[in-house]
Amino acid sequence: MTPVNRLSRDEVRSVDQRTIEEFGLPGIALMENAGRGVFELLVSLKAAGPVKICVGKGNNGGDGF
Repeated sequence: MTPVNRLSRDEVRSVDQRTIEEFGLPGIALMENAGRGVFELLVSLKAAGPVKICVGKGNNGGDGF
């Protein structure tokens, strides 16, 4: 599996805000992309059966949904 760079909560918030401001992408598009990324990862792992997505409050809930 390819190594993943991890960002802190504050770094992710900063990246999200810059993306919204500089590229004009709405927050909902960021949430949709996050959800699609998780789905594609699960497909590549050949996940079978129910999958639980645990998220925090706020936009994390939208990402998981």
